Amino acid sequence: MIFFLVRCYIILYFASLAYLYYLNHLMFEYHSIGKVTSKHLKGGKESRMDVLVMENLLYRRTVTRLYDLKGSSRSRYNADSTGKNKVLLDQNLIEAMPTSPIFVGNKAKRSLERAVWNDTGFLAVSLNLCL
Repeated sequence: MIFFLVRCYIILYFASLAYLYYLNHLMFEYHSIGKVTSKHLKGGKESRMDVLVMENLLYRRTVTRLYDLKGSSRSRYNADSTGKNKVLLDQNLIEAMPTSPIFVGNKAKRSLERAVWNDTGFLAVSLNLCL
């Protein structure tokens, strides 16, 4: 059983590398996962934290609205949407669409559709490999 899981992981790892390099996609690229332990100088109290390092999509970009979308409307509304760096949720997007829609050109729309198609295909193949 362990051999099967290791084999499945190795296949998925190399498949994902090829996928992320060659195809248009929307999935985040994770660079590393680790555990950070620090010891305070005064008192010597130790603290631990799990860390996930991934690409920063917002680096050097001006963002006017930032949404954390999960595809659910239950408990997905941020009532305090004022101020800098406020993250809006699913219901905030639904509420804002009639007054301030997000316009996407034909080329960007085709690229987005292709990326969603590639992602769903990759996930379907990955799921079938490990069943």
